[in-house]
Amino acid sequence: MARKGIFHQLRMVLLIAVGGVFLLWLGMAGAVPSRSASSASLWRSGGPYEPDHTPITPTVVHDVEASVNYAADHTLFAATRAGIFRSTGGGAAWEIVLPLPAGGATHFSHVRLSSTFGVDGIVVAAAANSATNTGALYHSIDGGDTWLPLTTFTETVRALVLSPDFATDHSLFVVTGAGNEVRKSTDGGLTWQAYRFVAEDEYNASNLAISPDYANDHTLFATGFGPVRQSTDGGVTWSPLDTYGVTYGLALSPVFATDRSVWASYRFIESPGDGTPENSVMRSFDGGASWLPTASGLPGVYEPFVRVLGVSPGYATDTTLFAGLSGQLLAAPYHALMRSYDRGASWVDLGPPPGDPDILDIAVTATAAEGVVAHVATTQGVWHYHAPCEQRVVNAGFEYDSGWHFPVTARAAGYSTENKHTGTRSARAGIRTVDANVFAYSSMQQTVTIPSDAISVTLTFWWSPYSGEGDLPPDVIPTDSEVQAAADE
Repeated sequence: MARKGIFHQLRMVLLIAVGGVFLLWLGMAGAVPSRSASSASLWRSGGPYEPDHTPITPTVVHDVEASVNYAADHTLFAATRAGIFRSTGGGAAWEIVLPLPAGGATHFSHVRLSSTFGVDGIVVAAAANSATNTGALYHSIDGGDTWLPLTTFTETVRALVLSPDFATDHSLFVVTGAGNEVRKSTDGGLTWQAYRFVAEDEYNASNLAISPDYANDHTLFATGFGPVRQSTDGGVTWSPLDTYGVTYGLALSPVFATDRSVWASYRFIESPGDGTPENSVMRSFDGGASWLPTASGLPGVYEPFVRVLGVSPGYATDTTLFAGLSGQLLAAPYHALMRSYDRGASWVDLGPPPGDPDILDIAVTATAAEGVVAHVATTQGVWHYHAPCEQRVVNAGFEYDSGWHFPVTARAAGYSTENKHTGTRSARAGIRTVDANVFAYSSMQQTVTIPSDAISVTLTFWWSPYSGEGDLPPDVIPTDSEVQAAADE
């Protein structure tokens, strides 16, 4: 449909009036606001690859980080099974800048850049030795050209963050070993102090996030075996927040000082049985004091689950977040990259990176030239997602039990596994058997918000209509003339 004037909202109502026996299976492609001539989404990858390996093989990437000055330098770093890699072309090609050090290191787990990387070139990376369960930090002050050992630990590093003012306050934080305490250094990693997350108890922290306004609010967040924990005194003491647990991914708004926004993903070990999704994302707009659950568009299943979150550096204007699914494909068809356009209230399934690798980390960039790009660390290299046109339909493939409203009618529509276009499910509208042959409506709907700067909007869907006088077997394929006749009704 062509867009005229300014559309703030488009309400899509898919309605089938049924008289006699008629059945429709539907798969949505989506309502897509276009800002360019192309409507194709783009996944691309240029590695990084295992060094000196034939055939060429993408390496496992545990962590990916973008320069805060990405619009000018297009620089990314990746912590991988083979070493630390750097790209100065937005991921089109990579070079190894820190191979695995001697002494049995088996992989790099984390890489972090200073917030003033464009000026000071500071990079800190964590290496792990899986055989001895020991770890070490390395640092560079010339953008990754040369490296020096920084410190060693008797345990591997589980989480690493630098102060936003690292160049001046020299503060950084790590979680090591069992994850029951945070280690803090205020001299650039030379000496450390340890502070427990939970007194006389275990927390198994897996992630840390630091406030962009740390110099003033001294705030950090942690996820682990339990609810999100928060420190407002620079990591010395920690308090539990009112979230579900176990918790995994963390993301803070780049303008946290003013909007106080933070997101965390959780997963229940045992479902509460009250309809609460087993895995989803919670969000807070008051610095962690209160939390809102959000599940619209997310699978909500135990596995694969939302392991990682990423927020756009242009969040103040584009309100964009990303979530990555990880783990076994037990109750969802693939490791999807999910995007939220509305501060985490609802999520759109962007599909998996090619080959459906496990998603281990997400870095997000936002520039005038490229728009919003998600750089996705996976078990098969770094994949970059950029869509000239935006998918705005939540749960477009009907794979999850969210996003759509099915009005209560005599013969209500619903999700179905009897037929599909892709994935494992579709939506069913109409009457399934002849003994239910009554006049009725089947309908489904959701509201889609269209950006005011969209050039055009296209609604595309796949449908498979069936009509007959008896029970309708799922393997009956209608002829082209039958499909056209149904479309002409």
